[in-house]
Amino acid sequence: MRILSKSVLIPVLTLFVGLGGGFVLGVYGEAKKTEPTSNEIFEELVLSHAALSTTEFTQYLKLVRHGHADRLPFLLEIRLDSSLMDLARTYTPERDSQDIAARALAMAREYRAAYPHQSDTPWVAKEVQAALALKTQPADSPGRSSISSE
Repeated sequence: MRILSKSVLIPVLTLFVGLGGGFVLGVYGEAKKTEPTSNEIFEELVLSHAALSTTEFTQYLKLVRHGHADRLPFLLEIRLDSSLMDLARTYTPERDSQDIAARALAMAREYRAAYPHQSDTPWVAKEVQAALALKTQPADSPGRSSISSE
């Protein structure tokens, strides 16, 4: 069997390396095109939240329209529990630069002081209690950036 000469072997190897490299880069490039951007991920999150809210409010309104408004406070208490748990899991002073979460938490504390409610599920009750006890930091406290209008 005859061994290919260097003048034939080098171009053939170069061709295979080029084809292989082009294939790998092409596959990588196509994969990058299909990866969602951070803006698309944010938009998907907003859409998901809007769909959930739409479903939730539609169900609440159906209860009222079908004469079951007496069930609504219980369902809204469950929803408040869920929101408080979400808030506690994600709260940091840095994320709450406008004190929106801190004000919402203060409002929920006032409401629960006036209208006590505790979940029948022990772990939910514990998480909600921890959320209501969460220490928030006002925007104008030291170590916290605040936006001022001068």
